[in-house]
Amino acid sequence: MASDLVIRLLAIAITLAGFGVLLYAWQRATRSWPLLGLAWGLLVTALILWSATSASDKGVALGLVAGVLIALAVLTVRTLRETPRTLRRTREAQNTAQAAVEELQLIRRLWLFMLYGPLAGLASMALCSAAFVLFQEVGLEHTANVTIVFLLFPIAWSCIAVGVGYPIGLLRKTTSVFVTGLVSLACLWALA
Repeated sequence: MASDLVIRLLAIAITLAGFGVLLYAWQRATRSWPLLGLAWGLLVTALILWSATSASDKGVALGLVAGVLIALAVLTVRTLRETPRTLRRTREAQNTAQAAVEELQLIRRLWLFMLYGPLAGLASMALCSAAFVLFQEVGLEHTANVTIVFLLFPIAWSCIAVGVGYPIGLLRKTTSVFVTGLVSLACLWALA
């Protein structure tokens, strides 16, 4: 039991290192394939460690969920670090137009955080619920169905969050998340 805890803590540390290297590689001016390979290798190693602490399907699902939560935590810290901390103090010194622009930027960052986190998660939940009902209608065995959906949920959430991260307009990002969720809900309603 204690060894499982040590392995899980090691998996969390490796996941953090993997996301750190991945962020560093993405922020560089030039693409570095060795850094990207190292980052993804660390993330796969963390999944292997998670699967060693539980059954292979449950361990990988726990690892994916932990990876998504760690990625969201990294993005949250990064978003909060970029928000203007001295907005109130500098407002008097700046003109009102500049203060309004900074407030709009803060609102935009908070909305992006909502798109990356809870809204993408809800869209992923709707997508996975529709997939669960579809697989149930096809006649897939219940345990296999649950395992597939458990693995699909963090992957779908990650894919939606990556889609939000593309350099497209805020309206298109918002629309893509809402359309994914609403189409999934419509499919769920049609199948149920």
